[in-house]
Amino acid sequence: MTYTAYQLEILVIGLVAFLFEFASGTLLARGFRLGSGAALVVSIIAWVVTYRITAGRSRHA
Repeated sequence: MTYTAYQLEILVIGLVAFLFEFASGTLLARGFRLGSGAALVVSIIAWVVTYRITAGRSRHA
């Protein structure tokens, strides 16, 4: 599978956003495992949705 520059850019942005959200969620949770776990799950879902939308756009373009 080859990636276009646009896909790679979105992928990097998604990974940075994922790491930032995970760190923020963990800091905000402060020991509440459910809170940090929920932040992690939401971040993963958001990243997957963003990636699929991006992949879909590049296929149709």
